[in-house]
Amino acid sequence: MKGPVQPLWWFSVVCLLCSVALAAKKGAVRGLPVDTSASAEYGAFLEMARFVPSEGQKKAVESLFGQLKERGITIKPTLCKLLALADCEQLIPLCTKTALFFSNVDNIRVKNSGNLSSMIRAKKHIRNFIAQEDAGIAMLASSPCLSSVTSMCHSRGVPASDALKKLFSWPIWQVDGEFSEQRLRLFSSMFNGKGLPTKQEVEAILSWSCWQVNGAFNYELFRSFSSMLCGKGPPQEQEVNTILSWPVWQLDGEFSHELFRSFSSMFSRKGLPKKQEVEAILSWPCWQVGDVFNNELFRSFSSMLHCKGLPKEQDVQEVLSWSVWQVNGQFCPEMFRSFSSMLSGRGLPKERDVTTLMSWPVWQINGQFSHNLFRSCAATFHGKGLPKEADVKAILSKLAVGSE
Repeated sequence: MKGPVQPLWWFSVVCLLCSVALAAKKGAVRGLPVDTSASAEYGAFLEMARFVPSEGQKKAVESLFGQLKERGITIKPTLCKLLALADCEQLIPLCTKTALFFSNVDNIRVKNSGNLSSMIRAKKHIRNFIAQEDAGIAMLASSPCLSSVTSMCHSRGVPASDALKKLFSWPIWQVDGEFSEQRLRLFSSMFNGKGLPTKQEVEAILSWSCWQVNGAFNYELFRSFSSMLCGKGPPQEQEVNTILSWPVWQLDGEFSHELFRSFSSMFSRKGLPKKQEVEAILSWPCWQVGDVFNNELFRSFSSMLHCKGLPKEQDVQEVLSWSVWQVNGQFCPEMFRSFSSMLSGRGLPKERDVTTLMSWPVWQINGQFSHNLFRSCAATFHGKGLPKEADVKAILSKLAVGSE
């Protein structure tokens, strides 16, 4: 038997109430009181939340944000997204555990909330994190190896404290009787997003004779491979031996670590290079200065193309042909190196940008372009891109006031 048919107006009322509740969640209904005491971060969380938080839940979220601000830790949008991912019953426990985590971090090492939110990307990660003991969370947060762990566990959840204790206890991390953060960091690069490595993997890789230079483990060589294989896992021993055997790395009869490091910079996160690629790029006449391969020039391009792969020969030739690099009728490596420093990891410059920057009167001292002044500013803006004229003037004015 069918129940009584509800009048149409009842359906309209239900729809209206639902729409009001949804809009109230975002504070978007005119005439309704808006919580002006809420922080911008809470507003960002509320936009993504899947339920309307209670007063207790709001207090927990705002308390967490307040704690982070008090400690000078930048709240990234990913933390708001993490909190919004939690179910209703998980929100307060998640805030409590998150507050515990950040109350134990080193403020000098940790500048933003990304260390935690980068690991927790799924509901199962939230459940596991909430279930962890406070002591285990505090141990991870206070560890000097926190960044290495978060790198390896990116999008894989916060690792269990027992797994971390085992990882840190392996004798293989010991160098001259002390735990080597550097060695772990190099492995964390290759294992970025891959989870914690096994003891057998680490021992096997470090035992390869190819890392030995003059009877000692060569960190510089290992770091180059770690950079190229960031997020791609460890290499095969045969691959490493093959690459290192290429005659193209030989300069003056010896393996050139500087040349290899330049290639590893351009191939950072891109995997291992192919022999044909390396041989082709090193054969370009543009690298020759006085019939000799110029490592300094090649390194300048390598710096600008960090993580961006190899350049095209035409692009290199075009950049080097600009008259702006000429000083007293000759190419000025020092000036070019200053630009490569500012543009480290940002790609090759545009001629118009370079010409404009060089024309600023601010570089003139006694009517002449000051290379020392330009080099000092380049060091200040290393990896930050080309500066604005106003920024340079502001820096120079502060220096002038300080010298008075």
